[in-house]
Amino acid sequence: MENKKSSEELQKEIIYLKNQVENLNKQVQLAQFALMMWTLMLGGIIGYLMR
Repeated sequence: MENKKSSEELQKEIIYLKNQVENLNKQVQLAQFALMMWTLMLGGIIGYLMR
């Protein structure tokens, strides 16, 4: 009985951790996208000024 309870708790923790990892991945992808857009914008401004 105690064994079953602990395995259920472990499953809950695993699901929680998976969600945390997914959220982190989304944040990283968003940060990478924002950085790329910022780099393109900056490159465009520098390219415009260099002309």
